[in-house]
Amino acid sequence: MNKWEATNFLPKWARTEEDRELLSNMPDVGVAPDPVPSLATRILPIGGGSRISAATLSDAILLKQRIINYATYEVVRGIDPTFADLRKIDDECLLLARLDFEPFDEGSFVIPAELRAAPIPVKRDGATLLVSTTDVIERFNEVLRDLPDKGIDMNVSIGLLTEINAFGKLLKREVESVEFTTMLPQETMLDTRRKSARHCVDANYLARVESIRKTRQRIQKIAGVPLVGTLVAVDFENHKLKIRLDAHAQTTIIGTFLPPLERSLLSNLMKKAQFIGTVTFDDRTPRHIDVVKVEAIRDA
Repeated sequence: MNKWEATNFLPKWARTEEDRELLSNMPDVGVAPDPVPSLATRILPIGGGSRISAATLSDAILLKQRIINYATYEVVRGIDPTFADLRKIDDECLLLARLDFEPFDEGSFVIPAELRAAPIPVKRDGATLLVSTTDVIERFNEVLRDLPDKGIDMNVSIGLLTEINAFGKLLKREVESVEFTTMLPQETMLDTRRKSARHCVDANYLARVESIRKTRQRIQKIAGVPLVGTLVAVDFENHKLKIRLDAHAQTTIIGTFLPPLERSLLSNLMKKAQFIGTVTFDDRTPRHIDVVKVEAIRDA
């Protein structure tokens, strides 16, 4: 494989001072094209090799498309941490997620792809918003960038997490790492989004993702769960509480609540009540609750 090396080559038009001055005085002509969102993949073989198998190449492309499918679904339909079935993604989302691959040179493992689909209207909170492929790329960047640091606090579907983790089978074959480079259309003056981003998926990255995936399988957050117990402590200043559950062998769990519940909690202090909210389970045992409703239990 040929190696790059720096040279001091100058084109003919830049070899004299007069030519360089003439070029610098020329007016700017034309406008740079506004590219569509793109997502390039670079596969680095182990040991700087120059070949990879067809299975590795096809798996890398397929995994990238599946990750984009999940990211698109999250942008359009909302994030469901338990979602893991690509068969339930509707045709509208699949069209927005479609990657169009450009030709790449023989022997090159940089695989460019573009998202050319038109924006689609999505109804959200009583309004209709246009969701574009730029939003999809931004979600892709957010997940790959923040996942290792946020861990289980990252709001992402388990399906997308599993697809990222599947790059491990490529690393077990003949790949040292897989790099992604995203490119967004030209920013406006008020747009704070980065035009490009780069992510590297290697053994260290995947080890952290696998740890998160295993923890996610053990720890679950479920909304609307009712727990019956006795309110044993309330911190009204920091909006925290402790509940001793009747079930689960008298387990005491901690929780949080919203200010409008203060009066209801005060009237039920040291009393049995039903607490409804989002419950965090660890191996099916409740460990934490974000209370949204309290219902008193009257003695029979």
